[in-house]
Order: sequence, then structure tokens, then C-alpha cells
Amino acid sequence: MKAAKWRSKGPRIEGAKEEKRMLLLKTAARMFNEDGYDRTSLTNIADRLGITKPSLYYYVKNKEEILFLISKVILDELKGTLDSIGSEYATGRDKLRAFITEYIRLIRTDFGKCLVTPNDMALSEESRNVLQKSKKYLDQAARAMIMEGIKDGSLVTSSPKFSTFSIFGAINWMCFWYREDGGTSIEEITENILDLFMKGLEPRQ
Repeated sequence: MKAAKWRSKGPRIEGAKEEKRMLLLKTAARMFNEDGYDRTSLTNIADRLGITKPSLYYYVKNKEEILFLISKVILDELKGTLDSIGSEYATGRDKLRAFITEYIRLIRTDFGKCLVTPNDMALSEESRNVLQKSKKYLDQAARAMIMEGIKDGSLVTSSPKFSTFSIFGAINWMCFWYREDGGTSIEEITENILDLFMKGLEPRQ
């Protein structure tokens, strides 16, 4: 991976600071996935960005905060996806299908991989609790879509709870086996996952 481009000295305005912080997070997320969180140091990240380690402290407090912010960014994006789906689709089935499609798209990114890789114990209890609330929100939202589908007749299952567990578990596991050069496109994989779960949840004729 080529070194990320870090713009040279300039006015420390808030917009520029946030832009650089996001570049830092993107770089760190890629490195965490390539080399592992434990084996990636702040010095490694600074070297990849082409800056000094002390410069990093203007944007983040420590490596733990980097991991927390990466996870928060992807969870906030997923929550935004849920909000748009809620107003765009009519049935529980259509909402669930749209959510699964977007979840697959986002979870296979570097940020998404960091979210599902078991690095939670590197975070403080306070940080874990914050992220856990967002994860619970996603689970409850997906469960609500299934329950809405049961109510409107577009879905059927004896347990919305275990259905959501299965969906998240299957998609999260993609981060450990999916490769862009694996011979199967993400579009094909998405359609196969949708076919598996949507047909399993459709009412029998």
C-alpha cells in the first residue's frame, strides 16, 4: 500500500483537522487489518502517513481512541442507513433486503472489518459500552424489520431474534474469508446471501 498523502503545513482550521483525522483513521484501519491491531503502533501509523509521532497527538489521544473512532464512524453510517431505509421502503421484507445489501457493502470496508474483528478488549469499558449501545440499536432495528414483515405478511419466522443473529453472524464472517481477487464478485456474493436469507424468511405458498 502506498503511503497516504498528508498535506503539508497549513492553517489549523477545524475542517482541515477533521479531514486529516479521517485520513489518519483510514490509514490506521487498513494497517490494523493488514498487520493486526496489536502489531500496529502509533509510530507505524505516523511513518505510513509521513509525519512524526508527536503530530498524531493533535488528532487523537492514543491508539485505543483510533480504534474507537473507526468503530464509531462505521456504526454511525450504519445507523444513517437504517434511517433512510425506514422512510424509503414500505414492507418489512423490502427494508430487510435493503439493509442486508448495505450492511454487506459497509462491513467489508476497512472500517467495517475493524468493527467485527475481535479487538474490543483493547478498548476501555466506557468505550465498549458506547459501541455496544450502537450495536444493540442495529440488532433491534433489524429485528423490528423482521417483525414488521411478519405483521404485513411479507416475512415469516418463529424467532426474529435468532434470525437476526444468523444474518449478522453470516455477514460478519465475510470479513475473515472474502477476498477481492477470490474469483467471485461482491455482487454475486450479495445476491447469494440475499437468496439464502430472504427465501428462508418468505411465507410458504
